[in-house]
Amino acid sequence: MENHLNLILGLPKVTVREFTMLEDGICLKIKLTNLGTHCPSCKNFTTEINQNRPILVRDLPCFDKVTYLQVPRRQFYCRHCQKYFTEKLPWIEWKRRHTLRYEKNVFERVKSSNIATVALVEGLSYDEVQGIFNHRASNIAEQQWLGVSRISLDEIAMRKGHKNYKAVLCDLDKKKLIEVIDGRTQDCLISKLSEVPLQVTKAVKEVSVDMWHGFPKVIEEIFPNAQIVTDRFHVMKPLIEELKKIAKSSGVKEQKKLSLVWKNRIDLNNEERTELENLLSSSTSKRFKAAYEYKEKFREIYETSKTVLEGKKRFEEWLQKAPKIYGKVIQTISDHLPTICNYFISHSTSGTMEGINNKIKLIKRQGYGFTNFENFRLPLLSAFSSDSL
Repeated sequence: MENHLNLILGLPKVTVREFTMLEDGICLKIKLTNLGTHCPSCKNFTTEINQNRPILVRDLPCFDKVTYLQVPRRQFYCRHCQKYFTEKLPWIEWKRRHTLRYEKNVFERVKSSNIATVALVEGLSYDEVQGIFNHRASNIAEQQWLGVSRISLDEIAMRKGHKNYKAVLCDLDKKKLIEVIDGRTQDCLISKLSEVPLQVTKAVKEVSVDMWHGFPKVIEEIFPNAQIVTDRFHVMKPLIEELKKIAKSSGVKEQKKLSLVWKNRIDLNNEERTELENLLSSSTSKRFKAAYEYKEKFREIYETSKTVLEGKKRFEEWLQKAPKIYGKVIQTISDHLPTICNYFISHSTSGTMEGINNKIKLIKRQGYGFTNFENFRLPLLSAFSSDSL
């Protein structure tokens, strides 16, 4: 019977000595089969046990019953370096009271559900489940930066209209969130990102941002080898907003018709194109017609330019012709032209942030409002990780 229990338990260098029934489940008293271990200080192998104080550890359920393991906690003495040390086991982390596989299981279930539900099912307190989740999530957060070379730096508002902004960074290649920062000021970003190892930040070759003036200083200080790219979406946004204003002042107020104006012409179906042409031809506003065509020419530069020099030349020509139509927007684009043209290096956009932001909104709703920032940050990072460390 013990051999069968050993197979079911599936832990290395462990044998089941006996089991007892508990009121809420079962307890397996285990024995460690290795006679000794290596000293963490001098690596000398020792079998001299100084003391043994068993601990009770929660494991995955066995036969649908809550399962505990009575685990020997052996303290060894190393005569070579004359130090005492407690043996570390590969299937339970130091000072934890749950097996590693149990904590992974709880972590994955919280990711797909919520802390309160898992706590109820497992018979644990809310704080205990949150502690397990945060512990595993912290391990994942430390790994998010591995292999990152192109990132997007953006912001989200915790509550619309309250200016409570958090900075978010995502990996453009892997399309996943890599960090959330409590604030978006230069000092806040520099302070937090300075914690990232230097060899990691030096490996970042490109950072995509919006047109907030504070980002370049942060990037120059933290990511010394990175090209700054003003994101295409954020460049087009003020252009389209100005086009909407021009359209409304020209009498185009219906939302359906406005959507035809700001959408890319190439993305319209035949019916929508016909409706758009009728809208433009029937309008008496020359500025509205010109504004629309200039918007399309601007988009075309993005779509067809192959190099930074080509894109820069074509944008400069566009800027010389469009001032009377787009006013202040021209100055904004001119101020950011060098980083706008860096788009043509690898044609990167932070369009992936749209999907990430939608997932962030869903997690915010599931959390019913987060009073603790870390309890907001860790579920976010975990949601975008495929690893359960």
